[in-house]
Amino acid sequence: MFKKRNASLLLYVLCMIVFLSSLMVFVFQYTAAQLKIKASASMLRELRSDAYNALNVAIAGIEEYRFLDKGIFSLDQGFANILSDRNFELPSGNTIEISIEDETGKLPLIAMSSEMLVAFFVTMGVDENTSQTLTDCLLDWTDSDPFMRIKGAEDNEYSDGVPKPPNRPMRDFSELRWIKNFDKYFFEEDGTPNENYKIFVENISLEEYESVNINSTTEFVLRTICEHKKERYDERTLDVIKGIGVSVEEGVTWLKSFAELTNRGITIPTTMGAFESSFLRINIKVTRGIASYHLSALYGQIPRSSNSSVSTTRQRGQGAGNVQSSGAEVLRISEYTVNCY
Repeated sequence: MFKKRNASLLLYVLCMIVFLSSLMVFVFQYTAAQLKIKASASMLRELRSDAYNALNVAIAGIEEYRFLDKGIFSLDQGFANILSDRNFELPSGNTIEISIEDETGKLPLIAMSSEMLVAFFVTMGVDENTSQTLTDCLLDWTDSDPFMRIKGAEDNEYSDGVPKPPNRPMRDFSELRWIKNFDKYFFEEDGTPNENYKIFVENISLEEYESVNINSTTEFVLRTICEHKKERYDERTLDVIKGIGVSVEEGVTWLKSFAELTNRGITIPTTMGAFESSFLRINIKVTRGIASYHLSALYGQIPRSSNSSVSTTRQRGQGAGNVQSSGAEVLRISEYTVNCY
């Protein structure tokens, strides 16, 4: 009888040990999870704060160059490497990367005529008949009326269950996947974007402006402008614009007018051309270990004749003050985190 009692007591003790052990594991796991959430939130706030501080530093640097050079003309002015000439430090453990791009080096889709779009597709290597078809379909997708162009496509040309033309300016390049006929020329059979898609994204902007900054543009855009006017493209054009192989004064490689370009021995059509930037895209990455915070800000001036359908998609940035002296401001900010836990 005594042995049975001892066995029962031992079993009871063992059960209690197992129960308490399980309880302790649960408590430890719960506590660790809570601490992880608090630590993650704290790190996120710190990384985000550093990113916005860096954005303000970048804007201050850009405005300094605008003041000294009487305008923002080219990344060659020096503001593209904004951290190299500024005394800017982050808290220990954080690293930062800033890159600046001139958005207006691209062709603005919202301002491109039917003829310019055809020229763009022809420059891409598409035959003229197909180029007109792609142009009409694209314009029917983005215009504000329900009337179909000769080679275009409105609602009745699209199958049930797929997106129909929204009849407003394109907001994202992913929309190309649904525009009639674009799947044949811009995507592989499995839906993967092809080289034509890449060319389109690299040379077309969805932002609202009217003129291409010749100082920051690409050879493809220059070829398109020449194709639009049926003029021959001089293979030296891009090098001459960059100041390569020509005489420049005091290291000023950028241009301020078509007359200056002509003086360098090159002539191009003046269609949609300008020599000053309207929008800069400021990309910032702040990292600590494997955690990173990414911020992208569009910085520039809202067009005076702003199209309401486009402007309503803009969201004013918060955390970076407006620069009233130049009329420039942060027009939109997008941000995301990676492994911030």
